[in-house]
Amino acid sequence: MFSSTSPDSVLAVQRFGDGDPVVALHGFTQTGAQFPLLTIPGRSIVAPDLPGHGGSTGASTDAGATIAAITELLETCGRGTPLVGYSQGARLALSVATTTSFRPACLVLISGTAGIQDPQERETRHAADVSLGKDIKAVGIERFIDRWTSSGLTDTSTLPAPQREADRTQRLTNTAEGLASALAGYGQGSLDPVWGKLGTLEMPVLILTGERDTKYTAIGAELAASIGDTAEHLVIHGASHNPLAEHPRAVSAIISGFLDGNG
Repeated sequence: MFSSTSPDSVLAVQRFGDGDPVVALHGFTQTGAQFPLLTIPGRSIVAPDLPGHGGSTGASTDAGATIAAITELLETCGRGTPLVGYSQGARLALSVATTTSFRPACLVLISGTAGIQDPQERETRHAADVSLGKDIKAVGIERFIDRWTSSGLTDTSTLPAPQREADRTQRLTNTAEGLASALAGYGQGSLDPVWGKLGTLEMPVLILTGERDTKYTAIGAELAASIGDTAEHLVIHGASHNPLAEHPRAVSAIISGFLDGNG
């Protein structure tokens, strides 16, 4: 594993494996340390800590600045670098691919969405994100992470004990202030929706969702339909919101095969 914060990037970056780079963007409350689970022969996984997370608490969490920082990292890795995103990371990956000049060779979107289209719903969500940030600061990072990972889409209780503990340790490298800032800056209520731009994507797009995550599986189908013929939507049997954590070997094999053909 390689870890650095270089003058070429405002983000702390971890690198796993050897070979041509694949940039991978983590979910909310996680860090780049999510991605040792993604093993792709002949590829290295370049996994930044997104602004407000892990070692990137000094980076601006403004939505535009966040997209610019990710784009800068991709440019450093080279034109055509494949881009993978999970949940929060998938939303950002779509924003990069549709609103900047960088064009990844291909996109992998795990449990993602293209944003909230209705302005009033987006405003309501932003208020909820800000409120959640205040709650995180009030209860503290450890109590919040334990609550966050014990129910709903982000429940980790079904993971093997060693993996569950590693996941918790990774999340506890965050700070309450950093997570609150990330929510306010580029949470779902702050990112502009890009549904109307999905038809402009010309690169191959792989959309992965979990069978038990009916909400995001429906969104995944809508994403694929909006993108068109270059998109493929696969539903991972028995998985919930985080298929990579729940079925790392199977999901890694699927992504590896997709990259071999497209990246």
